[in-house]
Amino acid sequence: MSVQQILRDVRTKLDLSGAFVEGSLGLREGELREIENGTLALDTARIDAMAELYGVSAADVVSEVPVADELEAVRVLLLATKDRNRQVSDAFRATVARVAWARRDLKVLEEELGLPDRLESLRARFRHEGTYGQLGEEWREAANLAQQLRKALGIPEDAPVPSVRDVIAQLGIELVAAELGSPQDRDVAGFSLAGRLHGPAIVVNMRGQNANPWVRRFTLAHELCHVLHDELMHVSVGSVQFYDDQTEGPERRANAFAAHFLAPDSAVLACLQKESKGSRADEVQALMTHLGINFKTARYRLRHVWRVPGEELAS
Repeated sequence: MSVQQILRDVRTKLDLSGAFVEGSLGLREGELREIENGTLALDTARIDAMAELYGVSAADVVSEVPVADELEAVRVLLLATKDRNRQVSDAFRATVARVAWARRDLKVLEEELGLPDRLESLRARFRHEGTYGQLGEEWREAANLAQQLRKALGIPEDAPVPSVRDVIAQLGIELVAAELGSPQDRDVAGFSLAGRLHGPAIVVNMRGQNANPWVRRFTLAHELCHVLHDELMHVSVGSVQFYDDQTEGPERRANAFAAHFLAPDSAVLACLQKESKGSRADEVQALMTHLGINFKTARYRLRHVWRVPGEELAS
């Protein structure tokens, strides 16, 4: 297979538009078609530029590695996003590929060094019940997994999580901070990868609501659930999270996990008992400050643990 064909297959796999590629590389209209058809020769500089844009290694492209085949998990992830009627930019697609390929290269190196497989290590450490994803069971599954993780990490149930970043690193999950600046991607909070070739990895968008560190902690915990629950159970090879995700089963579970992991009942009660003489606003603020959670999560946990009527939290 020629270099041109490999690059064409990669672009097709990622569903990148010709206009995006030509605009990004400064090609004239129709020039990409000539390149992919083999009617226009490619020099080393152009190969490097195209490979970099697609998020893959130019050396692998030239060596005729089946790059497109090894991006199948990325294609599946992006298709799942499209099936949810979510639109992401070509630049975002390329970012997913770039992270996936970097993680793939690291995985190859780890294998050559004889290091244990990170995904298999996680599977051995976090085993799940025989059932998965039963309707109406997302909250229970999430709470159980959050409790299991806290116990494995030695974090007391009544204590805050000092750093979600440190938790992710301790579990051997790659963490990438990215700035997704396209207007089309403004609702993307982050994504996770856990395919056989590319996982485990979590990417957090540093823009948008995640600029708030408490929202960002929640996003990281949310993505952690996807890796430890959905991907380890072979349900998916990754997922893209949007700030307003609420309705779907896996997203409800991940949101519930993040809430229970960052603010389990015992930690909420311990904090509120110190603030029992304050106003509802004081209690919400105390939870946010002590547990490092955002306003929405603090209100949710206050309502469900302290049994505060919804009307008292309306404002």
